[in-house]
Amino acid sequence: MTADISRDTFDARKRYAGVVMQQGRVQLDADWNEQQSILRHHAETQAIDIIGASGAPVHDAGFKLTTDGAKVRIGAGRYYVGGVLCENPVEVDYLNQADYPGAPDLASLFASAGTTSAIFYLEAWRRPVTGLEDPGIREVALGGADTAIRLKTIWQVKILPVKPAAAGPRAVSEWDQLITPATGRMSARAEPSLSGDNPCLTPPAAGYQRLENQLYRVEIHRGGDRNSATLKWSRDNGSVVTAIESFNGQQLTVHDLGRDAALGFANGQVVELISDAVELTNQPGQLLRIDHVEEASRLVSLTTAPSPVNAALRPKLRRWDSAEIALSSASTADGWIELEDGVQVKFEAGTYKTGDFWLVPARALTGQLDWPFLTPQPSRNKPHAYCKLALGALTRNVLSLQDSRMLFTPIAESPPAMHVTGVNWVHDDIIALEPLQSAGLQIFFDGAMTAPVGDSGQSLVSVTLETPAPLKIINPGADAKSTFRLSTPLAGEVSLPAPNVLSWKPAQSGAELSNLVAFLVNENIQRVRLRVILRGSMIWSEQSDQKLYVDGRVYGKSGFRADGSPRIDLTLPSGDGVKSSDFESWLYLQLRIPPPKLTQLGLSSTLANPGDQITGTVVIDRPAQTPFTVALTVSGDGARVPASVDIPVGQTRANFIVTAATPASTTRIVVSGAASGVTLQETLTVQVINIAVTPAEVTIFVGGSQQFSAQESGGASPAGVTWSVQGPAGASISQSGLFNSSVAGDFQIIATSNADRTRNKVAIAHVRQKSKDTKETKEKDNDKAFEKSVEKIIEKGAEKNIEKTREKATEKTREKIREKLAEKIPDLLISDLPLPALSGETTDEQVLVMPDVEAIVAKGRSFIRPAERPDLSRPPA
Repeated sequence: MTADISRDTFDARKRYAGVVMQQGRVQLDADWNEQQSILRHHAETQAIDIIGASGAPVHDAGFKLTTDGAKVRIGAGRYYVGGVLCENPVEVDYLNQADYPGAPDLASLFASAGTTSAIFYLEAWRRPVTGLEDPGIREVALGGADTAIRLKTIWQVKILPVKPAAAGPRAVSEWDQLITPATGRMSARAEPSLSGDNPCLTPPAAGYQRLENQLYRVEIHRGGDRNSATLKWSRDNGSVVTAIESFNGQQLTVHDLGRDAALGFANGQVVELISDAVELTNQPGQLLRIDHVEEASRLVSLTTAPSPVNAALRPKLRRWDSAEIALSSASTADGWIELEDGVQVKFEAGTYKTGDFWLVPARALTGQLDWPFLTPQPSRNKPHAYCKLALGALTRNVLSLQDSRMLFTPIAESPPAMHVTGVNWVHDDIIALEPLQSAGLQIFFDGAMTAPVGDSGQSLVSVTLETPAPLKIINPGADAKSTFRLSTPLAGEVSLPAPNVLSWKPAQSGAELSNLVAFLVNENIQRVRLRVILRGSMIWSEQSDQKLYVDGRVYGKSGFRADGSPRIDLTLPSGDGVKSSDFESWLYLQLRIPPPKLTQLGLSSTLANPGDQITGTVVIDRPAQTPFTVALTVSGDGARVPASVDIPVGQTRANFIVTAATPASTTRIVVSGAASGVTLQETLTVQVINIAVTPAEVTIFVGGSQQFSAQESGGASPAGVTWSVQGPAGASISQSGLFNSSVAGDFQIIATSNADRTRNKVAIAHVRQKSKDTKETKEKDNDKAFEKSVEKIIEKGAEKNIEKTREKATEKTREKIREKLAEKIPDLLISDLPLPALSGETTDEQVLVMPDVEAIVAKGRSFIRPAERPDLSRPPA
C-alpha cells in the first residue's frame, strides 16, 4: 500500500500469531500494521480452509448473475473468493459497478474477441484509501488532519471471452493465463561499506549514504518480461499524493502541495497522473515532469499538457523520485540497477505485472538496507483473487448464462434430506432392450416417499434418449455423412412398488419404445444413451412437521464394464449436504442391427477389349458391422475376377477389378457376386475386332491419289477406324481414306480401330516418278488440245474476236484449223481466214483466240476464195 509508513514487517513465514505491546516502549506504526496483517492473514486462510477457493452461503448467496438476453445484473449477497469477503448490498447492473469504471459493453466485447462464449468471473483485492478518496476519514475536530488510511475490499465482475470449447468445466488456456501470478523476483543491496566503531556516526564509504531513514518503493510501471517491463521508484513509499481539482492545459490546480518540503511537490519532480479508472483497472498512469510550483494558488505547472480526467474519477498526482526505468538497464556488469546513494536492485528473469512492488527500508544509522533475504523475493503485493461466477453464451445476439457459483451450508447447519442408495442398472454401462421393457428402471431411497399425485409422477423422472442421427432423416437434401444430435424424451409410467422404491417403465408396455428402436435400427444406429434425471426437489417424505427432500447429488469414481473397458461408477448413497438436489445417471441401450444385404452389383463399363481392366462395385443396404465378404465368379474364360471382395467396417460398398482375357472372338461374360444367400449378376462383352483394308497394295505416280477403304467386324457396334501413314515425309491420308503423296517411295497405310486401339490393318502404297514426254507424245497432245479448242470455238461461237494473231503459229497448225472449220462450216470460204498465231509447241494449256464466226454470219458476210479476193496489200486506185 502507498502509505506514509516506516516499513512493513509482516511475514507469514514467521508464523506470528499477534503483536504484544509493552509498557514504557516506543509505539511504532509497523507494530500496529503487522498486528492487522496477522489477523487478516489468519481470517483469510481460515475462510479458504473452511469454504474453499470460493463459495457463497446458501442463506445469503450473492453475485448470482441474471440476464434478459442483453443486460446482466449482479445479485445482492455475500461471496468469498480466495478468503476475501465480497459483499454486494443491492442488486446492480454489470455496467454500473461502483469499483469498475468503464466496464466494457457485452456486445462490443464479444464482437472484438470474435467469439460467442465467455467466462463471467469475480476479481477481488484490497486497495488503500486515503482522505483524498474518502474525506470522512479525516477528523474535522482536528482540522481535517491526515491520520490513518483504510484498506478497502475491491470486487469487480468481469468477462473473459474464450473459445467455444473452452467454456466447459475443464481449465482453459485463457483462464489459466488470467489467474497465473507474476513470476518475477527482485533483490536489493547497498554497496559494500566499512564498519565504524561509533554507532552515532555514518561509517565512511557506507553502502547507504543518505542522512534520512527511507522506505524505498520499487514498483512496476509497465508489465511484461524482464526485457520489456519498466519500473519507477520512490524513497517515501509513493505516499506523496494530492488530488487534482481542475485542469487548464499544462497547469493543474491541486488540493494541496504536501505536508512540507520533504513530503511535497517541487520544481523538476516526476509525477504520475492517476485516477480511479487507472488504479481500478491496474493500468499505468501517465508520467510527467513538474515545470514549476506556485504555492499561493496551489498551482502545479507541467512541462507537457496531460489529457484532462473527469472529476468523478478522482484524478490525482503521485510523486515519484525517478522517471521510467527499464528493468534491463543494469548499471553494473552483474545486472544491478543503481537507484540512488548506494541503493541497488536487481531483477530476475520472469513475468511482471503493472503495480507489483517491493519495499526496501534504508537506515542511515547503519548505512544498510533492511533486506534480510538471501534469495530474490516476489512482489510485496498479494495477487488478486479470482473465481468463476457463470458461463455465458451468445446465440443469435441473445445472451444466456449458466450459474457456476459454489454454495455452502453453515457448518452447524446440515439440512435433513433423503438420499439415493441404489439403482437397478449399472451406471455408464450397457443394457439390453428386453430387461428395460420388462423391469424398467428402479431407484432406491433411504426413506419412505410420499406417493406422487396422479400423472404428476411422470414429471419426477425424465428418461431421454440421446444419439447422433443422420441429418437426412429431417432434411432429405443433406449430405449422407452429416449428423445432428437427436434428443428424445421417452414416455414412461412412474410408480412406487415399495415405499422406498421409485419405478419407471416405458409407456404402452414398451410399444412406443419398440417403434423408436425400429426406426433407429433402420438408420443403422447400434447404441444410444439413456440419460436419467430425478428431480430431488419434487420428491419428499412427510416426517412430523417437516418435509425431507431428496439430496440426490452423486460423485463419480473409477469402474469397469463387463468387457473390461473403463467406466464411471457412482458413489452411493447420494448427497452433498444440501436441502435438495437432482440425481442424474446414464446408461447405454444396445440395439440389434440385422446383417447387411447385398443390393447392387455394377460394372464401370459393360464393354471391354482384350486386356482391359473394368472396375466392379458391390453395395450393401447398411454399413458393415464386420468385414462383409462377397464371393465373385465369371462364366467362361473370357475374363478374370478375384475370388472375393470385402466391404470394410462402417462402409456400404467396395470395388474390385475385372480383367478381360483374349478370346478368339467377341464373347459375352457373366460376372456374379454372392453373399448371405443373395446372388447378383452383370454382363460384360469382350469384343475382338478384325479389320480388312482395300486395296491391299497399289502403285501410283507422284502427285496422284488413291482412295482406300476399311471393313471392320467383330465389334459390339460400328466404331470406325482412324487412318495414318508411315513412310517418307510428303505423304498424307485423310480420315476418309484418301491418300496423296508429293514424293516417291513406299508407304504403309494403317487403319486403326476406334473401338480397340490395339487392332489395326496395313496396306502398301508404291509411289513412282512419272517419265519425261517424247516429241511424238507432245504432238499428240497438241492435236488433242487443238481438237478440244476447235470444239470449244464451235460450241461457244468464238467468244472473242480476232484482234491479234500469234506470230509463232506453224503452218501445219493453221491448216488443221482450216480443215476443221471446213468440216464444221462447209459453205464458208475460209482459205484466207485470219487464224491465231500458235507456237510450235502448242499444248492444251495455251489459250486460243479464234475468229467470231457467228458474228460474221450474223452480219450477212461470207467468205470468198482467195483468188477472188482483192489485193488488200495495194493501195486502192
